[in-house]
Amino acid sequence: MTMNLPSSKPFKTGISLVQASVQKSFAELIALKFTGYAALMNKSVKGLEEGILILKNGLVFGCAYDFLNYDKTVYGDKALELFSNACLNKEQLLDIYFLDLDQVDLVLAFNQAIRVCQVNQDLQKLIQGFQNKNYLHEFSLNEISVKTESTKEDLLRKYGFGS
Repeated sequence: MTMNLPSSKPFKTGISLVQASVQKSFAELIALKFTGYAALMNKSVKGLEEGILILKNGLVFGCAYDFLNYDKTVYGDKALELFSNACLNKEQLLDIYFLDLDQVDLVLAFNQAIRVCQVNQDLQKLIQGFQNKNYLHEFSLNEISVKTESTKEDLLRKYGFGS
C-alpha cells in the first residue's frame, strides 16, 4: 500500500472473516462511532489484495485498495466498491486500529485521493450497496498492469544514470 498510516494501538487484529462476521464487525464499529482504520487482506482469483478503510466517528471518509500481485492501487469511491466486494470473499483477514481525530485528518490531508464522496452514509448500508458478486469479472485484469521485477539497470535509467 502506497499510503502511509501512523502507528497506532490495535483494536482487533487477525480476525478471520466470513460474510456474517463482516456485518457484525462493521455494526460494532458503527455503534462505537469508531475512529481509525480497518485493513482487510483478501485472497481472490487475482491474488492477494489489501483494502484500507478510513473511519471517523463510525463514518467512512477514505478508502484505498491495493492489488499486491500487480502494480496498482485504487483510491476513493472505486476502492470502496472493491473493498465492499472483497467482503463477499470467504478468504479474508481483518485488522482494526485506533487513530485519533487529528491522525485521521492528517491521513486524509496527505492522501487526498482516498477521500470518498459518500461520507455521510451508514457504513453497513454503504458496504451492502456496493456489493456485486460479478465485480471480479467487471474489474478486468486489463485495468491493472502486471508488476514486473526491476533490474539494477532499470533503476539507474529511471533516475537518469543509465543509457
